[in-house]
Amino acid sequence: MSETDPDCPFCRIVAGSIPATVVAESEHSLAFRDLD
Repeated sequence: MSETDPDCPFCRIVAGSIPATVVAESEHSLAFRDLD
């Protein structure tokens, strides 16, 4: 990713600043469980 929005929860999950349960990951995608 070249730019990220600090208010974007998806960007923060990918960056690792919000914990998430990752269920699948590839070079181009990331799947995670609902945060609620």
